[in-house]
Amino acid sequence: MPRRSTTPVVSGSREVELLRRLVRLGAWHAKENLFNVDRDPMELLHALKFEHTGLNSVSERRQNVVEQLYRTFKMMAILAGAESLLEEHRGIHLTLDFGLSFSRAPTLVRALSDWRDLGPPFNLVERYLYVTDRFDIDSRDNKVAAQAFAATSEGSNSALRKNCERIMRHPAQRRYVFFYTPNERPGRRDDLERRMSGKIPEFGKQGIEIWALSHEAIM
Repeated sequence: MPRRSTTPVVSGSREVELLRRLVRLGAWHAKENLFNVDRDPMELLHALKFEHTGLNSVSERRQNVVEQLYRTFKMMAILAGAESLLEEHRGIHLTLDFGLSFSRAPTLVRALSDWRDLGPPFNLVERYLYVTDRFDIDSRDNKVAAQAFAATSEGSNSALRKNCERIMRHPAQRRYVFFYTPNERPGRRDDLERRMSGKIPEFGKQGIEIWALSHEAIM
């Protein structure tokens, strides 16, 4: 039987911002560990790759820093995409799939006293799903869905193409791919939509929108 996971559902910008704060807590944890390390350079690289010197503060799970780098900016891209969709589609509730367990997250939420007005556990709904074919962002009415990623370039490991192919499998009326790469022009990218239409059969008929995120959006 597939494993079970919990995912948060957000309906407003305050909930998105709280999740951003949780992600940033993990970054602070990694920073403290890195600045307190006094090791041989190879031992330091070994620690970054193999030791649990990082922290995913959303799930309260320790991890190596290399994994944290990937997950941190993946989550920030998802949150930026979700925030954009909440502005575009008023009144929707979005399920965010970070690929994590949220079973321990409320303990961290309670520590953020300035967000108590959101109510326990910060207005996020835990929902158990059997993991089959999940998407990064999915509205509860299945009318809106999106994939999101962060990479060194949109073509790195065919990231853009893979995410476009993935979102094509979702039956939502409105579908998006959000991505961040350094020095990329933010906003809707008609040029990339045309490029994907030339690479992926039937993509041009799907009406999928591709949006590049700004540096500020994922920090």
